[in-house]
Amino acid sequence: MKPQLITTDDELYLELGPCSARFTQSEAEAFRDLLATKLGYFLEQPAPSTDAREKRLKQLQPLAEALEKLEDRQLQNTLKAYPKSQLVTLIRFLRAQLPGISERIFSLLSRRTAQQLGEELEVQGPVPLSQVLPALESLEPLLATEGVFTGIHQKARDYLERLGQLPLPAFQQFLQELPSASRLQLLDLTDQLALTQVNQRCREGLDSSFKRQQETSDKRLNEQEIRQLMSEISHLLKKLRSSSYRSH
Repeated sequence: MKPQLITTDDELYLELGPCSARFTQSEAEAFRDLLATKLGYFLEQPAPSTDAREKRLKQLQPLAEALEKLEDRQLQNTLKAYPKSQLVTLIRFLRAQLPGISERIFSLLSRRTAQQLGEELEVQGPVPLSQVLPALESLEPLLATEGVFTGIHQKARDYLERLGQLPLPAFQQFLQELPSASRLQLLDLTDQLALTQVNQRCREGLDSSFKRQQETSDKRLNEQEIRQLMSEISHLLKKLRSSSYRSH
């Protein structure tokens, strides 16, 4: 979008796409100073690393691919809960990467929604990564609701299922050794990943006051928090195994 500037002896006319404004000389001077300040601040900011964004995209790609696993009913539920402001970005991205699922999504939209999105979907060219990444991130909690897990969530789920199979004495010792804040995160995560049996076993090993604290938490852990918790659990289990070997 190229700005158009028209000047006369006493006025400045600025046109930017559908927006336009007229400035007197004093208003134009004030606008110039404000624009110089804002542009200076913007240009001083470090540009986001393209490599970091590309890496993040690879991490999130399985979320898009997981849409293909959903039945029509599940996909419709996901679309109903998905942020409408990101839907065009998601469909445009899928058209380039997974055209089959993008067409399936479009066919499940209501006629009114499809008509509303039609013109925006005709925009050509690649979708900016700055828009794609949050659009894909929004899929994670919705897919989890439908019982579909990917990436770190699937790895955490597999790991916690094995954790829940520990003998009762070992499991209770593990809970006692785990810091209070991490126990709370563990309960939240087992809820988040729909690990009902593991969550129940954790609750049975904790006192009633701690369980009441968790009932008021209901927090969703992000990827970094999940990785940190898994690392802490793994370290503690290794420590407990080592102590057990030494005692024998």
